[in-house]
Amino acid sequence: LIGSVAAQIGLSSLMGMNWAVSAFIAVSFLAMSLILTWQVAGAGILRVDTTFEPMMTLMTAFGGRAIDPRSMTVDTVQVRGFRTDISQLPMPNMMNALRIAGDARMNRRKLSAALGVATVIALVLSSGSFLYVSYRFGGNNLSSWNYSGGPYSAYSALVNRLVDPSERDWIGLGFIGLGAVVTAGVTYLYTRFLWWPLHPIGCATGSAWGVQMMLLSIFLGWAFKAGVLRFGGLRGYQKARPLFLGLVFGEYVVGGLWLIVGLFTGKGYAVLPN
Repeated sequence: LIGSVAAQIGLSSLMGMNWAVSAFIAVSFLAMSLILTWQVAGAGILRVDTTFEPMMTLMTAFGGRAIDPRSMTVDTVQVRGFRTDISQLPMPNMMNALRIAGDARMNRRKLSAALGVATVIALVLSSGSFLYVSYRFGGNNLSSWNYSGGPYSAYSALVNRLVDPSERDWIGLGFIGLGAVVTAGVTYLYTRFLWWPLHPIGCATGSAWGVQMMLLSIFLGWAFKAGVLRFGGLRGYQKARPLFLGLVFGEYVVGGLWLIVGLFTGKGYAVLPN
């Protein structure tokens, strides 16, 4: 863990980023990854999204004038490649695998080694296939946001930051402090009182794109669960679990089958959260 964080800081510095800025971003992203993993493990969030990036925090706290242009530019490259639209963040999958290994009494060291090998293979295959498919079919034909809209918005924001650097945002700092106090308060109440109904995960996920797209599904899931527990108790909840797991499984079986059909027909099927 220490080596990977140090590697991020070192590589960012070699790209031209100030070492202090790179250290803050690396440590902040580690914390963000832990929070996103907590969302999956604690609430079963299907898709995790970041609602901000560490450079925003630095600009709010110190202002754009205090951050050199090189650091902002390198950060923009990294944000578009690694810290935005990170629904494929591997940490939740790794943690779920280790949890299952613990329940199944598997050797976690061997499993970790297998996950490491699989990660290296996936990086090579996905990078090669990404370049091939992009040039074979054209990026905008595949995803106008990932190939055009997203990069344009990122570099437009960079230009604005460089041409018109911001000052320290005291109001923004106030809202950051308010958010910290509210989240800490909700966490305290949730962990101390059985009657408290609100989960602190909502403080971190409420504005995420994936949650917004799945809000109706989340609400329906909560409503059915509350109803089953209210009128059927724990026994009714245990009996109903296979039904709702089957609904999730059925959604992705259908999506997987249409993925295969789409290879030959060009017709697809949108699964959640799309």
